[in-house]
Amino acid sequence: MMNEKLTPNGIHKLIEREGHFSGRHEPTLQIINIRRVPANALTDVYWAVLSDGQNSIEVVISTHLSHLVQSGQLVEHTLVAVESYQYNITDDNIHIVSVCAVDILDGIPDGIIGEPVSVLDRIHKRDVKDGDHHFFDDEEEGQWDDDGAAEEPLTWSLDRPSDFCDWTIEVTRISSSPASSSLGNKHGRGG
Repeated sequence: MMNEKLTPNGIHKLIEREGHFSGRHEPTLQIINIRRVPANALTDVYWAVLSDGQNSIEVVISTHLSHLVQSGQLVEHTLVAVESYQYNITDDNIHIVSVCAVDILDGIPDGIIGEPVSVLDRIHKRDVKDGDHHFFDDEEEGQWDDDGAAEEPLTWSLDRPSDFCDWTIEVTRISSSPASSSLGNKHGRGG
């Protein structure tokens, strides 16, 4: 079964603490969506949604991995082992995961594995103590806010434009095609 190929709680492992990590967990995740966002006249930036089958999170694919998207090696539903990544939370509580190195696994499933939900919809920033961020699931005891008005996480939607900015950008969805295949090679660490 394909679900067994994904790392249980792999998304939580990516965001358990801030910093740059290489060879730490290497969770196997599925790309469930990938988009091209023009950064300037010379560079395209690719954003993807990664899933562990239960949770998902939006990530940025490092520009030195753009050729993998452009060549059709990284497409929707591709399975990857995330070998190196950077995770930060901005002062505005925006969670940023940048994928720096991946191992593309053989075989592309026909569709999305499991029923993933955005981890940012499930987890809230509860507190910052001694520089560490503390999180908890909504299903755990209590609510993080006393007034009952939870702050909506900043995520992009396929259905409606976001209301947190006054500008727009053009994005292109990158879909898998029967002609595309994974090569099972490691990418991002110079080889």
